[in-house]
Amino acid sequence: MRRAVLYLPVAVCVLFFSSQLFAVSEAAVLSLIISPSPQANAMGQTYGALWSQDPMSSAVNPAAVGLYAQTRVAGYAYYPVKTSWLPAFGNDLWLDSKAFILGFNLQSVTKLPVSIGLARFEAGLDLGDRAQRNQDGDIIGMYEAYEKYNNTTLSAAIDYYLHAGIGYTFKDIDSKLGPAPNGGEARVQTNAHDLGLIIQAPLADIMSKLGKPVAVTPKLLPFLTPGFSWSKRHIGDAVNYIDSDRQDPLPRQAIIGVNFDAGLQYKDKRQQFEVLHFRWAREAEDLLINRQDSGDWEYTSGLQDIKFWDNVILGKANENAVMHRGYQIGLADVVFIRRGHYENIEGRVTFNASGFGVNFIQPLRIIATFLDYKQDNLWLNILLNLDVEYHQSAWDVEEGHPLAETEFKGVTISLGNWFF
Repeated sequence: MRRAVLYLPVAVCVLFFSSQLFAVSEAAVLSLIISPSPQANAMGQTYGALWSQDPMSSAVNPAAVGLYAQTRVAGYAYYPVKTSWLPAFGNDLWLDSKAFILGFNLQSVTKLPVSIGLARFEAGLDLGDRAQRNQDGDIIGMYEAYEKYNNTTLSAAIDYYLHAGIGYTFKDIDSKLGPAPNGGEARVQTNAHDLGLIIQAPLADIMSKLGKPVAVTPKLLPFLTPGFSWSKRHIGDAVNYIDSDRQDPLPRQAIIGVNFDAGLQYKDKRQQFEVLHFRWAREAEDLLINRQDSGDWEYTSGLQDIKFWDNVILGKANENAVMHRGYQIGLADVVFIRRGHYENIEGRVTFNASGFGVNFIQPLRIIATFLDYKQDNLWLNILLNLDVEYHQSAWDVEEGHPLAETEFKGVTISLGNWFF
């Protein structure tokens, strides 16, 4: 009875992480590992192409916040409508997320090549109402069931030849799965934290700083930026919903990846934008939990079953590490086309993903740039340093698949740090 109360609702919500119900019980509060970003979900749940652009990246790697602050004062991302979670099952399950970042680039004020960012991220999975029944099967009460958490992230990044960021996230977790068999409620309230590191090498900028600039024309510049990322998520103590003598681990994760960003950018004294870009990322993740057949378990260290060379560099999948890869093509920073692939051999789940994005302010910025607008117009400057974007993604699976009809829609609003 206890396992039915605690794990079956979660099994429905995160079924795509494993097709075997016993694997679901390897950890509690598995909604923590649902990818929240519509952009990332269109790219196989990879975040390497989004570190400095998507506020929701802070949920996966706290170091992204410092990189975001290098070019932006503030950013907000949210779902305009809640995401219907696994609608193919016909369940009334809803996922909602939002993120907010404040950033400050010290370089323009103090000449120190340092940026600092503070972020808040919130996510919730509504599991609906669950009934408590007596021995005769009569309903004697209704309980709201949900899993939700919020993150507070502090991050710093440097811009000295390399772009490198580190970050720390403190996490509040509240999981309520309904009534307990012996009365009361099956609920967990706990804390955890995340750690993250991101390193990027803007090769074209490095060449310029070394006195060897690369340019197609004086205002048309190529760029190539390889990168590396690592994060460790949901580091916390074990939890228990009902029995004090049985505890279950949080889904502690290791995620490691490589990425690169290439293309052409237009740059003058007032504005710059990417005429064309191609961003690609590959990431591997694994649960840092070793559970025995007896039910005993322990947290593990390092990368667990991730093999950096085989999984991340060569892109080979294995039975234990979950693989993600994806890419984005951007046209003048106005339209973004995304594709991706997700592969979980152990859970027997493999699917492609796709999506798109649109920046509604960028066309105005391009027009103003070529019309030689006056910089002394405050409101025009604010408008031209604002970005309003819409993003959508879907998983490309056959009809009847548990992930069928699951879509993510998001809006991102950000303000550049031009006035510092």
